[in-house]
Amino acid sequence: TQRVVTTTHSAVSALTTKARVFAIDVDSVDEVTGRRRGTALRDLVPLDKGESVLHIVAPAVVDDPPPLMLVSANGQMKRIEVTEITSTPDGRSAMNLKAGDTLAAAFAAPDDSELIAVTSNAQAMRCAVDAVSIQGRGAAGVAGMKLADGASVIGAGPAEDGSIVLTVSDAQTAKVTDVGEIPAKGRNTAGLRITRFRNEKRLVWAYVGPPDDLLVVVG
Repeated sequence: TQRVVTTTHSAVSALTTKARVFAIDVDSVDEVTGRRRGTALRDLVPLDKGESVLHIVAPAVVDDPPPLMLVSANGQMKRIEVTEITSTPDGRSAMNLKAGDTLAAAFAAPDDSELIAVTSNAQAMRCAVDAVSIQGRGAAGVAGMKLADGASVIGAGPAEDGSIVLTVSDAQTAKVTDVGEIPAKGRNTAGLRITRFRNEKRLVWAYVGPPDDLLVVVG
């Protein structure tokens, strides 16, 4: 789901679905060849039951890297500097989530870009990234997307030229939508519907981003 460039003498930061941050020494990860499976994340990060690693943050290799956008399942959003993520003590949170909320997406979000968030009831909202403020690790973020009762954000990403929205439903149907078909509505709106359900009840997975290197979805 993700790859980062680093060195064996460095550490990377694992950001989990509970918004917790853990440092991973790169040299503690097995170097693999052929079809070996590599190191299990549970051997590198002390995950709680139901918690998973959502995003890997490597130390910045350029000056002034773009902030990271964090989007929660309940529609909260905030941006946070990369240096604040990589300096977070093990087990501390990068976002103050309310009880029952989880992180749904994390991605680089420079000021002059846009994002798209997708919900389980097939709504897609597009807004300017700079409508979401940069906050410290203790902040809870801002209201990012209005959700219908029972709906949750299942994915979000940058709305760049040529990007797509790929969704998968509970009925194992899939759809690709060009981001150009989704107009900007502004932050804290409900967006618009991108899938008309037939036998489907909800969307269970969404990817927003460039189609390059996107190979396959396995369920």
